[in-house]
Amino acid sequence: MPASWASRRPGGIGEAIKSVGEMRAADGCASLDELFSSGETGKRRRKALAEAVELQNYQ
Repeated sequence: MPASWASRRPGGIGEAIKSVGEMRAADGCASLDELFSSGETGKRRRKALAEAVELQNYQ
């Protein structure tokens, strides 16, 4: 999925979706740490991820 597509999706989904080709291992670990963090950023990322997964259910 092109990064430009992901960045245009509503609700911060662009943050939740990132091309594997664009991601280094350290970036992936940092992203997962952020996703599972207990703060507002983690909460926002989990919500965006859930919305992205829900959209995939209809494709």
